[in-house]
Amino acid sequence: MYDPTAIDALSASQPMKAVARPRGVGLTLTILGLSICAGCGVQAAFGPVQEFARLDLGLTDLQMGLVQGMAVAVPAALLSIPVGWLADHTNRVRMMVVLAILWSIGAAASAFATSFELLFAARMLSALGLTVVLPVAISIAADLCPPEKRGRSLLLLSMGKVFGLALAFALGGAVFGMLSARTEPLFGMAAWRATQLIFAAGSALLVLPLLLLREPARQEVAKAGAGFKASMQALWERRGLLAPLFIGQITVIMADASASIWATPVLMRTYGLAPAEFGGWMGLVLLGSGLVGTIVGGLAADAGLKRAGGRGLLMAAVIASAVGVPASF
Repeated sequence: MYDPTAIDALSASQPMKAVARPRGVGLTLTILGLSICAGCGVQAAFGPVQEFARLDLGLTDLQMGLVQGMAVAVPAALLSIPVGWLADHTNRVRMMVVLAILWSIGAAASAFATSFELLFAARMLSALGLTVVLPVAISIAADLCPPEKRGRSLLLLSMGKVFGLALAFALGGAVFGMLSARTEPLFGMAAWRATQLIFAAGSALLVLPLLLLREPARQEVAKAGAGFKASMQALWERRGLLAPLFIGQITVIMADASASIWATPVLMRTYGLAPAEFGGWMGLVLLGSGLVGTIVGGLAADAGLKRAGGRGLLMAAVIASAVGVPASF
């Protein structure tokens, strides 16, 4: 079993550099990034084929908006704080494995959904990959990296999300195109359903390396034994930093989600394009913009934290968010 931090031999009170081994840390971050790629990819893979699912199930645009939007928001709203508390008090690697199993089941269930209600429930499960797992992975990675290098070190995790979203469109469109061209349906299923099933299987394979990891030693243990009430108090004490970040994140995610959710209907209904025709270049757009934003964001986070602490970090987030305003118009 691979152990990146040798926690059996070293105590949590020792300096970070004495605990973490650079090669092991890099491999651990890569495995976490692959898992995030799988979770985000399997959730976003529904986007390129959503029009065919809508027609197959006889859904309205309102119902499709709920499946693509509300089904993602509900797990985040209900589980983010409880999962965050569990990440502070339980084995995070095991949590990642459980979440990976759930989002893979959700993706597979989407392939067999026969109604709006079943599809909504399946999408809620698969949404765990996009909403809940990232904070858990960040918590693990933060214990492996010194504070002054965390922004750059967490680039691998952010890149996992970027690659997952890009591959969902590029591979999703290509796979759907190949399945649609078959004379006989694969597994006897509609092409959009078989595409979801293939992505679910791929997700399960990508998260297998998680089984090689062990829980790293916690480096910030001042309140490790605190209860839920104390944890909420700690959040309240940091409201000056967290509240602006929370509000800003909501607005940015709303803009980002609206573009990604309705891109396929617009491209198909207005421009007559098929997923195989737009999936590739949409994937490249998501990949290019995501990589640039991730790299610049990581460097800006480290620079802002070094110069002005929390205020500098917040200012870097404000500047990065403001860049997207002209693009939205």
